[in-house]
Parts: sequence; C-alpha cells; structure tokens
Amino acid sequence: MLLLAPLGLMLKDSFRPLGEEDEVADLVVVGESQTHYQAAFRPSARTIYWRSFWVATLTTAITLAIGYPVAYYVAMIAPRRWRSLLLIAVAVPFWTSLVIRTSAWKLILGTGGPIDLLNKWMGGEGFDWNNTPTAVILSLVYCELPFMILPLYASMEKLDRTLVQAANDLGAAPRHALWRVTIPLTRPGILAGCAIVYIGSAGQYVIAELMAGGKFPLAGWLINSYFLGDSPSPNRGAAISFVVMGLVLASMVGLFAGVAAVAWCVARMIRMIAEGRESKVIPVNDTGTRRGLHALLARIHRILQHRTLSSVTGLTLFFLYLPILMLILFSFNASSGQAVWKGFTLKWYSAALANEEVRTAIGHTLSVAAGSTLIATIVGTLAGLALAKKFPGWRVTGALLYVPVVIPEIVLAVALLTILIALRWINTQGGLIIAHAAFCTSYVAIVVRARLAGFDRTLEEAARDLGAGRLGVFWRVKFPLMLPGIVSGAILAMTVSVDDYLVTSYVRPAGYETLPTYIYGKVHSGVTPEVNAISTLMLLATAVIIAAGYWLMRERR
Repeated sequence: MLLLAPLGLMLKDSFRPLGEEDEVADLVVVGESQTHYQAAFRPSARTIYWRSFWVATLTTAITLAIGYPVAYYVAMIAPRRWRSLLLIAVAVPFWTSLVIRTSAWKLILGTGGPIDLLNKWMGGEGFDWNNTPTAVILSLVYCELPFMILPLYASMEKLDRTLVQAANDLGAAPRHALWRVTIPLTRPGILAGCAIVYIGSAGQYVIAELMAGGKFPLAGWLINSYFLGDSPSPNRGAAISFVVMGLVLASMVGLFAGVAAVAWCVARMIRMIAEGRESKVIPVNDTGTRRGLHALLARIHRILQHRTLSSVTGLTLFFLYLPILMLILFSFNASSGQAVWKGFTLKWYSAALANEEVRTAIGHTLSVAAGSTLIATIVGTLAGLALAKKFPGWRVTGALLYVPVVIPEIVLAVALLTILIALRWINTQGGLIIAHAAFCTSYVAIVVRARLAGFDRTLEEAARDLGAGRLGVFWRVKFPLMLPGIVSGAILAMTVSVDDYLVTSYVRPAGYETLPTYIYGKVHSGVTPEVNAISTLMLLATAVIIAAGYWLMRERR
C-alpha cells in the first residue's frame, strides 16, 4: 500500500484538466483541448523517449557482453575458495554512493584527469569527455554492471555441470555445448539482469544530469522538469511518468522478443550445421555462412576459456575500482583544484570535518537512515514472514514487492511526493523518513523471504512435540534462522537510504541537506579535494557497515 497508493494518486492527477500552469510549463505551448497524455507525445518528448531507449539498449548490451564472461568465470571456473571473495569484490561498488561513483568519473574524464594528463604527456591536445553522450553511457555501464553480473552468477551457480559433461560425452563440441546447454539454462539470469539494467538506464536522471548537465536529456530529465523545473506542472509530469513506464515496459518486451527471435535463428543454424542439414529459409548450406558461424562460435568459446576469462574478470574489477581509487587518491591532493598533483596532505579531511554544513548533513543522513531502517526492518520482516506462509494471494503480493525495482527511480520519487502532499507530510523530516522506509521495506522483505524459502518445517514440529509453545518455537527455532536475513536486509536498507539522492531531493524540507544532496550540489559547481575527502569518508563508513554485517553473520553460523 505504501507504493500502490502513491501510484494511484499520480494516475488520478494525470487525468486532471489542463490549467494555466500547464501551458506556461510546457516546453512547447499546446492547445487547451489537448490532454496531458496527448501533450506527452509532442515531437520534443518523442525525441527524448527515443534517446532514452537506445541508450538503455546500448547499456544493456554492453553490460551483458562484459557481465556474462565475468559471471561465468566466477561461478564455473574460479577456485571455490575464491568465489565468495570475487563476488563480494563485484558487489562492493554497488554499496557505494551513486553520486560518489558518478563524480569520480567526472574526475577521470574531465580536464586535469588521468586521461587528460596522459594525453598531454603524449603530445596531444586537451581531453575532456564530460558533457558528452559517451560520458553518460560509460557511467551508466559502470553503475549498472554489478546489477547484470549478480543475477547471471546466481543463475550459473545453480547450473548442473553434469549436463554440460553429458553433452560433451555425446559428441557435442564445447562451443555447441555452450550455445545449446549453458546459455539456455542461464536464460533466467540473462533476462533478470537485462530487465534490471534496461529499466534502470531508461529512466535514469542523476547520472545523465551529473555527466552531461542537461545537454543530453533522458526521460528522467523530462519528468523532473515538470516537478522541480522553473515552471512546474505536476499533473503533466504525472502523465509523462506513466507514459515513460508504459514505453519502458513495452520497449523492453519488444527488445527481448527480438533478441529471442535472433537467438532462435542462431540456435537453429548451429543445429543444422551440426547435423549437416540444409535449409531454404536459413542459408546454412552456403560455405561462407558455415565458415563464418564456425569462426564466430570458436571465437566465443575461446573467450570463455580460463586464461581469457581471468583476464576479462581482472580488467572488469579494475574498471569497477578505478573511479573509487582515483577519488581516494585525489582526496589527499595538496592542490585546491584537480588539474595538478602538488603533494600529499590531510587538510581536506580536517576541513571537511570542521565544515558545519558537512556535520549537519551527516547528522541528517544518519537520522533519516536510522529511522527508515528501523521501520523497514520491522515491516519488511513481518511481510517476509507472511509471504513464507503462502496465504491466499501471496504470489501477487510477492510480485508487488519488486515495484521499487521495476519502475524508474524518478517515477518512484514522484509517486512518494504525491502521497506525502496528500497526507500533508511534505517538507517534514518525518515525511522524508516515511518515504525512505517505503522503498527500503521491499529490500528487507525480499531478503527475509529468500532466507525462509528453504526453511525446514519439521524443526517447528519437533519443537512443538517437545512442549514448546508458539512463541517459544518462534524465538528459539525460527528467529535464529531468520536473523542473518534480517541483518542483511537491514544493512541493505540502511545503505540504500544513506545513498539515496533522488527521493530525498523531492520530499525533503527546504534547506534540509543530506550527504548525497550536499555532494550533488558541490559536484555541480566542480569536484574539489574536499568533496573527494567527504566521499572517501562515506566509502569508509559503508565498508565498516558491510564488514560488521558480514562478521555478525559469520558469528551466527
């Protein structure tokens, strides 16, 4: 209800009549006879939709091309003792602030960054990729890559390796076993990763705004312009939000259908080549086509070999950690700018800690995170317990838990703003905490539900047979088994709350700064060593939280 009610109010607002504010807020003046939905498809808006979808498609393709070999190596080839460490190494960047990671790329790609300095050292001219489509796409790939690797790993880790061995024993070449056994069995992970990355990229606002400054607007920018722009029009923004959601889901289904059709054709061609059959529709009888397909399959199979995969995994980890390492390094730069390294210093850390605005932002961040995590942990744990019992309608309720994941974040922010206005909780710290709890609750419930999925019910029955009451069974049997999931969900909820910028920027009181909003404002005026120092301290705090949770779970085991 915390998420469905806001979406219902948004839908109602989107059908309200046009007012004067809608006419002056529109980028292109429209007639009064047009509805908000008709105006949402004007030419300028269609251009932004198209740009958002091809950017999302390209980002999804790149992350899949990089993520599949990495996940394959971690799940199938890497020594068992290294798999958990590699998986944590892939996931750690996800636990760091989106604003921090994006600001680090501004440092790398901008004037005075390492690429610019290297280019000048080699005799070239100045290098600055900031405010370009390339910078936006590169940052999107960087931020979305863990969301592709993790579902792929989860799918591959459960793969029955004897099926691949059986295919090889029956005479299938390794490259044929890859296409006809491994990839079809990992299709759920491929679809899940592609869906998460595509939706997250299509509705992106923060990355596009930081890396291009409005010069490369995506769908998120269009929605934001109607709520926080110079001439706001919330009703028009609500209509565009639903249009974006519909187009994102429709285009994703169409994209997946097209990819599935191509995959089917490729699989059929491979099968015909292996069986020596000919086709009038698919030209596999052509000698050049046969050689080309054999060469392509052989090349893909060579990529999925031990040495190549280990190199790809190493380069991917370097790509994931390069911005973080550069940000930490330049936080010790004695120069007040980024262009020249002038020696080692700690003055920016002391300046950041002495800054009253920073201390206030830290206090606000921790208070909001603590309150929202407490609410989300309680409600999410109860929801996970209820879903584990499979009550009538549990499938629909379980699917609704994924609403924060399957809708663009800016739409979520707009929906929460709508419900807080209706409840008159806007511009209050309590309203901000409730908004954070609304989307954090889903994360806790999903983790707790997953923890209880394999729960052995005979343990409860045995406890009851030994005389334990219902409360005793819960506290002495079920709760200890749930605790690692509750702790993991609480840590995830706190991290998401601490990291959040977009929802906070929509529902916070005027002048109320958290660390992400403070850093975002500073990054817009230029990345400085003080901002790098603040970001490094946030990274350190996140690492401490993750390490503490990991230690607690190990102790419970």
